[in-house]
Amino acid sequence: MNHAVVAGGTGAVGRALLPVLASSGWAVHAWGRRRVDIAGVTDIVGDLDAVELPSADVAFCALGTTHKQAGSDAAFRAVDHDLVLAFARAVAGRGTRSFVFVSSAGASPRSMSHYLKVKGEVEGALASMGFDRVIVVRPSLLLDDRPGRPMEQLAVDASRLFAPALRWLPARGIEVKVLALAMVRLAEQTGPGVRVAENRELHALGA
Repeated sequence: MNHAVVAGGTGAVGRALLPVLASSGWAVHAWGRRRVDIAGVTDIVGDLDAVELPSADVAFCALGTTHKQAGSDAAFRAVDHDLVLAFARAVAGRGTRSFVFVSSAGASPRSMSHYLKVKGEVEGALASMGFDRVIVVRPSLLLDDRPGRPMEQLAVDASRLFAPALRWLPARGIEVKVLALAMVRLAEQTGPGVRVAENRELHALGA
């Protein structure tokens, strides 16, 4: 049986990923500041320095926020850069050798976008942390129902409406359930080294 520890289980990707892992026969632990309360998932709640993470075969990191939610570039970086790398160091210290990171289409440390620049910096840092394998997934627009976020939901609804006509576009939106299944398949199939899976490949893997 594969063992997984997941960070970001209360977010859109994490909420989709945890049930996929549990139903695929993985032993799953979810670390965060709130319980996920999902069948087959063991909650670990608290700050990283106050909890003991399990030794796992694979760590999945779906941590992330937005500039709007965070309120500033510094607050955004504290989550999407600092907390991600703190989680990576914590699981590496527990013997986990494989790390799956949810990045973004267009991520690059040279990007003019602060969001994409931070994602690219994290990708580079993870590649040099000594994991046997790092899997980076770069989805485009995440398609998920988002109560309380009407403008984002409008974009999601529009992307779903035109999905049949946009199947040929590499950057078309991706349902979070499709992304979750692609992440699990990558974790089960990928060998050592750094693997970057772009949006088009994620659609194919999660189909």
